Amino acid sequence: MAPEIIIRRAEPSDMRRIFELSNDPLVRANSIHPEPIEWATHEKWFANAVVNPRLKFYLAEGADGALIGQVRFEEREDGWLVSISLTAEFRGKGLAHVVLMKAMEMSGQQCFIAEISSDNLASLSLFERCGFILRPDRSFTLSGRKFESLRKDSR
Repeated sequence: MAPEIIIRRAEPSDMRRIFELSNDPLVRANSIHPEPIEWATHEKWFANAVVNPRLKFYLAEGADGALIGQVRFEEREDGWLVSISLTAEFRGKGLAHVVLMKAMEMSGQQCFIAEISSDNLASLSLFERCGFILRPDRSFTLSGRKFESLRKDSR
């Protein structure tokens, strides 16, 4: 049975849990910038992230408060760039779809962008399942890795 999923805004007290999730080896491997994050860097970034009006930052938790994952939306000119990661305990259980859809609804935004490593088939499948459409003309290469761009308009 799938756990109840609660989506809420990130708070300053979430800093350590998000640091640990962000440095999970699989999360780092699938990130645009795969190098580990130092605590001092994260501390400064996180303090800004929870108050930045151009960043909508959510946590997904179970009813027991267990961290399921995080979703961030960063405002850009062409839409809101999406980042999602789940904790190891909750991966592969079909929860990412529910987490992402609930977070997008909660954000109140209409246009979303995802930039995903072409090797990350699970994430590509997730975003397509959530209604994102591949934009081949927007793919790019960074540090020798190819990234695909996807877009979803909810209008």
